[in-house]
Amino acid sequence: MVKNLKVRLKENGLWDECKVTKSGCLGGCAFGVNATLYPDNTFLSNISLDDEDDLYAILSAK
Repeated sequence: MVKNLKVRLKENGLWDECKVTKSGCLGGCAFGVNATLYPDNTFLSNISLDDEDDLYAILSAK
């Protein structure tokens, strides 16, 4: 998913505005894959591959 999101952001000219990186556990790892959106510190949990389009929509709207 990280690779796909990076490609989509670059293809749509959004890479300078938004970055996607991997990290270690951000907390709540027992609930699945998590993400934190900065600078507003929005925490998303239990993310699956099925959520890629929704996550891209959130990122591209920022």
